[in-house]
Amino acid sequence: MKKKKEIVKQSNKVSESRRDWTILMARAYCRIVDIFNQRVDAWVSHNLPIEQVKTEEVNYSDLFGKIPLRDLLIYDIPRPDLAVTGKDGKVDVPTVTQFKQAFDRLADKALVTGSPDDEEDWERVNIIGSVKYDKETDCVHVKQHEDIVNHLLGQRDKYTGFNPWMSFKFVKSKYSFTFYQWCCQWRKKGKFEMSVKDIKWRFELDEHRDSSGKLHKEQYPDVRKLIKRVIEPSREELQELFDTGDSDVCFEYERIEDKSKPGRPTVTGFAFTVVKKENKQLPPPQPLPLQESLFQDARSRLDWMRSTLMYYWSNSYDKEWPKRAIQELGWKVTADAKLLDKVELFIKDTIHDAHKGKVQNVPGAIHEYFKKQLGIVVDKKSVTKGGGQ
Repeated sequence: MKKKKEIVKQSNKVSESRRDWTILMARAYCRIVDIFNQRVDAWVSHNLPIEQVKTEEVNYSDLFGKIPLRDLLIYDIPRPDLAVTGKDGKVDVPTVTQFKQAFDRLADKALVTGSPDDEEDWERVNIIGSVKYDKETDCVHVKQHEDIVNHLLGQRDKYTGFNPWMSFKFVKSKYSFTFYQWCCQWRKKGKFEMSVKDIKWRFELDEHRDSSGKLHKEQYPDVRKLIKRVIEPSREELQELFDTGDSDVCFEYERIEDKSKPGRPTVTGFAFTVVKKENKQLPPPQPLPLQESLFQDARSRLDWMRSTLMYYWSNSYDKEWPKRAIQELGWKVTADAKLLDKVELFIKDTIHDAHKGKVQNVPGAIHEYFKKQLGIVVDKKSVTKGGGQ
């Protein structure tokens, strides 16, 4: 996905919505957003050369007059699509139960926009219209709700886009991804403020009743616990990714205190400062391994390919083949960036055909493609000491 270069407006109903998502729910949502953006990009490029026309000139209403909305909103998402590759190279594929629960809970949630202080400026938009798990293909059939389309298109056109694959980097705090979105949203201005009341409202930590009518008590009435459980874990995780080059933004914060009353000042909110790569004093550049030398988008896509292939190679006698193959692919991509699109499309089409019963041996088909079409041969018997062929 191409990154947006600047923020046109600071308001963003999607990232500012009210939510209580688990880490896996955020990944599920971002996988949907990624597919949505890929399809819109493909259609815009087909109908209007996007590289010759500014994004804001594209008329999406005309686009939807020609392209069935159904094709934009219905997806089959395989379970490996939510897999995460750890720093140790181990692929973490969610269990069937976790996979189903993530989409089931997301279908029960909605983007609720507004604020805790303005009950009239309020909107609730369902993210998913329906979801069905298919045991035979091990994937979920998702129908996105039509009402959310304009919100996602608006985010593409008017606001700083976020990299949805970043959601696969957050594994410690369920709040980290939202803070990352806020940093992207306020990247241009470089700072934003949020009250304690507003933060609790956005993360459903205030006293409220859910859709079933169950009353939930306010969490973290002591602001120090809110910092310890919500803000600080998110800051630390985003800082770690920033330091390793996995994120180009992180944040720092200061307390906003009400000192008008006698005694200890009351913390009423927080002032956040967005830290960007260009503002951080970096050490002299050093040679980096392949995965760290690519742009974040290409790196994330290579990570997805690696984790997906490792899932299908889990029962192979050579379980490490995907690591070696994707590393070789990475070197080729540095010389020919368009190659990444071709390989990614082939892998996705192969998996899709396998779910439809058209391909019986996914590893065999991909192995043959890498060998004959890409010239990548990294089988055990062909790999010499030092990693070469």
